[in-house]
Amino acid sequence: MNVWGSFGEGVNFMPSDSSFSFKMRVRFQSQANGRFNPEPDPRNLRTESFIRRMRLRFEGFAL
Repeated sequence: MNVWGSFGEGVNFMPSDSSFSFKMRVRFQSQANGRFNPEPDPRNLRTESFIRRMRLRFEGFAL
């Protein structure tokens, strides 16, 4: 099984006899927020992060 990948192109899987090929690509948009309020406690830091959108894309063939 040959496995290779590159940034922006995804991860490819193909056996040595080339009987099938499978490519998987992932794309997502994330967001992070931070809030700091030093008045009651100078260590008061609130952070949150989440993924707003995510898309999986699959390509390939089988003989």
